Amino acid sequence: MYEGRPPHVGGQATLDFALTWREDWFVLSAVLVAAWLASGVTEVPAAQSPAPTASTFAPPTADRIQRVELWLKAVLHHQPGSADDAATEVASWSDNVLETLTQDLEMLVLQMRNPKGVLTLPRPGRRPRPSDPRYFRDPALARRFVDLACAAGGIALTNAECVKRKVIDHLVDEDLQALDLAAAEERGVGADNYVLKRGALLHSDIAMLPEGRISPLPRSPKPYRDGRGVVVDMYDGQAMGYRGLPAHWEIARMLLDRIRHTRNDEKPAPGRDEMVRDWYYATAAWMLYHKQYHHGHLDHGVALFPNDASILFLAAAEHESYAGPYVQSAMRTATLPPGATIRVGSEKEELHKSEVLFKRALAANASLVDAHLRLGHVLALLGRPHEAEPELREAIMSATTDLTRYYGELFLARVEESTGDLDAAARGYERASSLFPNAQSPLVGMAALARRRGDRQATLIAAEKLFALPRDEEESRDPWWVYYIAQDLNADGLVDDVRRPFVSVGEPGAPRQS
Repeated sequence: MYEGRPPHVGGQATLDFALTWREDWFVLSAVLVAAWLASGVTEVPAAQSPAPTASTFAPPTADRIQRVELWLKAVLHHQPGSADDAATEVASWSDNVLETLTQDLEMLVLQMRNPKGVLTLPRPGRRPRPSDPRYFRDPALARRFVDLACAAGGIALTNAECVKRKVIDHLVDEDLQALDLAAAEERGVGADNYVLKRGALLHSDIAMLPEGRISPLPRSPKPYRDGRGVVVDMYDGQAMGYRGLPAHWEIARMLLDRIRHTRNDEKPAPGRDEMVRDWYYATAAWMLYHKQYHHGHLDHGVALFPNDASILFLAAAEHESYAGPYVQSAMRTATLPPGATIRVGSEKEELHKSEVLFKRALAANASLVDAHLRLGHVLALLGRPHEAEPELREAIMSATTDLTRYYGELFLARVEESTGDLDAAARGYERASSLFPNAQSPLVGMAALARRRGDRQATLIAAEKLFALPRDEEESRDPWWVYYIAQDLNADGLVDDVRRPFVSVGEPGAPRQS
């Protein structure tokens, strides 16, 4: 599946993507053999989203304010990780609703942090003034929006403006009272971030929950509108249809961008928040593991946490995946909507990006064994075996798992073969094969090496071993098949760890699990 959000570049839309594929034993063999025989782009991470201003917004209407209230109740009731009624309700909202909701939630954050500053529409010829109540045109809508903002911020009883407006008397709805209480107690999330963090979890849950557990995404007759994204469903490298890309990841990032470190901070500081960091790491690992690449997500994480070795590592691994045969093959065969292009570079371009990020990750934490491993793999693919060799040897020497050691031996053998040290390469393939005897990749390497040496007998022996492997996919599982998702096989567990502090016990407002 390709996922895309096409910003305008020279009048042409660009398409970001994710890819799912079917693992086929013989197709993978052919790809591996081809890779064995086959032998400077500047990285620009996304900047943090700018803070909204009054001139950004269109006047809210009664139905939109009601939608914000429904959203707040969904945030209150949603149990993170669950396909509950709250998630199902929000998942069913159309693209148009999500677009206006994004705008209204940005305004809600401004309002809950400055209840006195009601956003306004200017009179003709005048600039908007925060004190001008005519933004809403209807004073009743303005009052209701302030009520919701005070409840969302947990300040109905503590903020002077909320007290002056007697907001607590207007919150006759038990859910809004519970929301105000939960936000006031902060529930361990700090500052006035309760609604922001739970809202981000709600939308990322909707994006991550398996298809069929929530309402299916609507299929639009148009691939995308201006500024919106597109999902291209793929099977075996062929486009099967298009649908609009819902804004759930975008909304989640927007909410977390508004996180403050303390209630007294004038500006958001998401880069100082541990939960935000863990959310980016966990969701990015989930995207890579489930092959649901969302271009720009990790760029934004790197922009917020530029010195975090783990996030840099995942960003590098993502570009390494983009350079892989599956993604590159799909790029060549995909039929895209008119005017759309894929925002993924050539194999070499993506490898260069990956190299830069792996080196940044190692500069932040030189003990990342898998970063040495993958940097060595990338350098080898870039045709720089003498730079790749020390990285791979470091990975093999420091490896704590057979999986990492297997990859290291396999890649180092290929490097040694490319530099002409054929005896060392043969020993490397043997060591890799001893770690996973039913894996086909070392045997392919042995056969190719023997053929290169002109040793017909050794070639036949390796080939016979290869084709004698169990045909059952589980018995003959080769770790190479999962290399591009092996950077974090515990991705689902990482997401659960982020959700856990926000899973409540009993009714809204009750203490949460420790």
